[in-house]
Amino acid sequence: MNTLISILLCALFSTAYGRFENDTEVVYEFVNCSLRAIDKGIENLVPSHNPLNIRDISFEEEILGLTYHFELTNNYLYNLLDLELKQVNVTTYTNPDALNIDYDIYWPLLNMTGNFAWSFEILNVTTGGNGTYEIDLEHTDFFGLFNLTKPGQEDKGIVTHLDDFTLNVTVKDVAADVVGAGPEWLTDEAVKLAVKTLMNHIPASIADILKEDRFNDFWINHPERIEALLTWCYDNPAQ
Repeated sequence: MNTLISILLCALFSTAYGRFENDTEVVYEFVNCSLRAIDKGIENLVPSHNPLNIRDISFEEEILGLTYHFELTNNYLYNLLDLELKQVNVTTYTNPDALNIDYDIYWPLLNMTGNFAWSFEILNVTTGGNGTYEIDLEHTDFFGLFNLTKPGQEDKGIVTHLDDFTLNVTVKDVAADVVGAGPEWLTDEAVKLAVKTLMNHIPASIADILKEDRFNDFWINHPERIEALLTWCYDNPAQ
């Protein structure tokens, strides 16, 4: 998901900035460009998100002689491109060198599927199991603030940088279907509650990680990647 947000909100600006009449036009042009790139994928730069293959997740803990292992594999997220930009308000406030973007990205339905496996060992006896899961996130909003120092101002000693980024998430409802982890009525309700609670309480540290690792380090500090994205978009116009 962080790749999607990074591209949608960071790859909006380039040395081609001057070909547009205003900041709002820039934002919408590159959002549309980025969505096409996310759909098809760009080799060595942007993976296809239709669907999005999420890397395997695993962890192992040992507590009081009990070793517990859990992993999620073959994870896919569907409907990621079926989104609506409910809000993209672009303002400069009192600083013409910066952009402040209030954004709200909405998905009517996100669907995630995959496999899981678990095991625990105590006194050299191992017990475990495996199964499949399917989770639906219904009516999901990602919203917040994106504050960027504009590019193309090197002659004034101003360096492009993402100064502020906030991410808030609301999910109206969650449906879960977990097979292989015990009584389905119990595991389904437990997963539903856990996912809904987690999604509606995303910690602020997630936004901080995205701001530095994805926006500033991966995109803004490597303008050649943004140029590659833009070149692809110009060579592959919307049909």
